[in-house]
Amino acid sequence: MSSSAAQSRDLMAHVDRTRWTCINERAPEHVLADTFIGDTERFLESDTDAELIISLPFISPVTINSIEIMSRRVADGPKDIRIFVDKGHIDFEDVHDVKPDCVVSLTKEQVTRGSPIPLDPFIFSRVRTLTIFVENNQSGSDTTMITSLNLNGAVIPFTNMRNLRRVG
Repeated sequence: MSSSAAQSRDLMAHVDRTRWTCINERAPEHVLADTFIGDTERFLESDTDAELIISLPFISPVTINSIEIMSRRVADGPKDIRIFVDKGHIDFEDVHDVKPDCVVSLTKEQVTRGSPIPLDPFIFSRVRTLTIFVENNQSGSDTTMITSLNLNGAVIPFTNMRNLRRVG
């Protein structure tokens, strides 16, 4: 086991939940917060079509080793996703104009099991904001469903300069 794998942990506790966003979620019934509860009866679902844009800002920089996306309705689970690192605000008007840092086509098996999808540690180090664009789902249906979303990696220690006090 590599040292990075040994240090890998769930990063969702390090997401700034006061600033996260999800564009095209079916609010208030099935929203982003539902993917972090661990209850398969609650889930994130898209509203007007299958696309979703999820933006996850972190409290401090992180290195992301893998992402896990699971759906209890496999046919409605995400298929093609684009992942962006620190690209600022991305919406549906510009998501196709911004070059993604990673493009992943999820299999039905990955969506069923929530299998970890490894990410390039060089690209996904010192991440402050992760944006996930769900382009479509497994069956081409009208809505996409995500039961669980997890990010695994490590928090990068840092000093918040605002907390430092002058001595002397």
